[in-house]
Amino acid sequence: DSLTPDSQSCQFALTEPSVSIQPLTIRRPHQVHMLLPVPWLERVAQVPGKALHVGIVLLYLAAIRKSAEVRFSQSTLRRFRTSRDASYDALRRLSAAGLVHVAKSPGRSPVVTLLDADGRKLVVL
Repeated sequence: DSLTPDSQSCQFALTEPSVSIQPLTIRRPHQVHMLLPVPWLERVAQVPGKALHVGIVLLYLAAIRKSAEVRFSQSTLRRFRTSRDASYDALRRLSAAGLVHVAKSPGRSPVVTLLDADGRKLVVL
């Protein structure tokens, strides 16, 4: 394909329209835009261990899914280089601090619900 200039508008157009353009599917977004719940993060930062690390991962998952309920899977742990033991310890501590609710089912990844200071689902924008 060659580009030819359009003499009147100085724009370029493809000379062969036979090119097929496929839509791009992004499986893992590299950038997420959301309003950060700073009071929530401040409370998470006070929890010892990997809680802040896991909290940021949970916010990332919530932003992608546009929901305060997220599934915390083994692939997520691998992607963010967090061990299973440290992550589950952090989830236990975050739950004890009232920052998340963790619903566990045998053989399934836990479903984590982010909670605000009043114990309600965190609003994800």
